[in-house]
Amino acid sequence: MTDRSLSPEDQVFFDLVTRFINEANKMNDEKHHRSRVSAALLFAAARYNAFTWMHRGDDVNPGQSPAEAEKFFAAHYKSMFLENVEFLKARAD
Repeated sequence: MTDRSLSPEDQVFFDLVTRFINEANKMNDEKHHRSRVSAALLFAAARYNAFTWMHRGDDVNPGQSPAEAEKFFAAHYKSMFLENVEFLKARAD
């Protein structure tokens, strides 16, 4: 999300992000209000992350409590949200 060139691995990540955003935009075009699409996408991410966390391997955060996982995911969401606000503000200029 910066002007620097991306590594191939990062490019794959942002290509996935773009696919999700494009799908969300299609849903909005299908007469679903943007706030509903946003809520559905956020709920889907929460469900997918909960499933992934519950089925993680023993070598990934062993013994992590649900409260610790919630703190981890909430902190990452906050960081990504604020990063995207700055990114979108810079694009609007």
